[in-house]
Amino acid sequence: MKNFKCWPKFNPRSLNYPEIPIFQILRSTAAKLPFRIAIIFDSLEITYSELLMLCERFANALAGLGVKKGDRVAIHLPNSPQFAIAYYATLMNGAVFTPCSPLMVEREMEHQLNDAGAETIITLDLFYPTVAKVVPKTLLKNVIVAAIPDIFPPLLSAIKPPLVKKELPGTLDFTSLLKAHEPRAPEVKIEPKNDLAHLAYTGGTTGVSKGVMLTHFNVLANVLQVGYWSGGGDVSYKDGVLDVVRMEGDRAEDHPIPFGKGKALVVVPWFHAMGTVGYLNNLILSGMTMVVFPRFDPGQYLQAIEKYEAWLAAAPAVESDPDAMAARLLGGRAYVEAARALVGGLDLLLVAVAVGAGRDLMAHLAGALVAQGNRAVRLHPARIVVGGGAVGVVAGGADRQPPHLFGVDEGGALRPRARREEPRRAEQQRGREGGHGGSGHHLVPPFLIEAS
Repeated sequence: MKNFKCWPKFNPRSLNYPEIPIFQILRSTAAKLPFRIAIIFDSLEITYSELLMLCERFANALAGLGVKKGDRVAIHLPNSPQFAIAYYATLMNGAVFTPCSPLMVEREMEHQLNDAGAETIITLDLFYPTVAKVVPKTLLKNVIVAAIPDIFPPLLSAIKPPLVKKELPGTLDFTSLLKAHEPRAPEVKIEPKNDLAHLAYTGGTTGVSKGVMLTHFNVLANVLQVGYWSGGGDVSYKDGVLDVVRMEGDRAEDHPIPFGKGKALVVVPWFHAMGTVGYLNNLILSGMTMVVFPRFDPGQYLQAIEKYEAWLAAAPAVESDPDAMAARLLGGRAYVEAARALVGGLDLLLVAVAVGAGRDLMAHLAGALVAQGNRAVRLHPARIVVGGGAVGVVAGGADRQPPHLFGVDEGGALRPRARREEPRRAEQQRGREGGHGGSGHHLVPPFLIEAS
């Protein structure tokens, strides 16, 4: 018998799982929040309705190339708008998404493409040399090439170094396909519990990489589990729209990541299973604005927290020890000095952090900021620790823990505090007036942090 003693009061113990295809998540959010920004990529902004339209255009293009239900489509891209478009378009055609890491060498790519039976690959012009070498050794018929220069408007060439788009004979241009096709995705009957959505490959720690088969229903269930754990409530689905059913007394604002609000910094790679579930589908389900990074740059990433007032961030685990990790990420400078230099002017840090090491890093940052000037900090590290190999591919977020309230004392240390039923605004007011929490320590307004 399960022990629900620590289960959050307003999180259902089980969810309603509608039998719908994965791409319905995007269609649902586009219907509810058509003009909300879905993706920010450098200077480009795409709304949810625009993202849906681009996906439907590319789905039409893929159908024109002969991609049909059950076909394998390899996506060999970094985090970018083109990745999201290619991903949902592939699924709209009933095809199976098989992600390829840009770090793959020729031998690894040849094995995966042949094992999956992929006939179409969507790659980046910078990565094409590796793809070109494996084309003769695989079943590939369609090589579609995306280019980062297509994203930047000509006006910015005056202040940003111009990027040159490469011409690659024998390939198809991603942007040209979008322009040439109307936003009409093919009508494909999807059986969510039977039809494959993902064919993701393991890390190969026990031999060659192995394909893990996930149906639309498998992926959808994992996305809903992650999203509704953070947003609260149960799943409602009616007329093509996913919504929330709440218990009496439950309020959206009392949950770490309310639906339809906030921005997320996305550097966790979408070509990884956890990235696709937690940092693409889950964020689109939540209606968040995704600030997308193709690679991790520590200074740029930390500055982006302030620039975009991010609610959710995931720092990669570059060191096992949080202090060593902090020193590495912040250029080896003393932690408080680095925090002051990078985000010292930040008055309100609204961050929800995923991945265990990222949680510890942001907790350190919070303490440093508080020590500087008792600034208000609200932090919710949603601890998503995924096992390596097949475990990570199959069940992202399997050991997520209930959030608990902590406060920060005058020395910047985290102190547990009891939950209260009164509105959080009153709690914050007492913090500004120098009130005391239950532990007897002077506390700034609470931030949410998970139990280990």
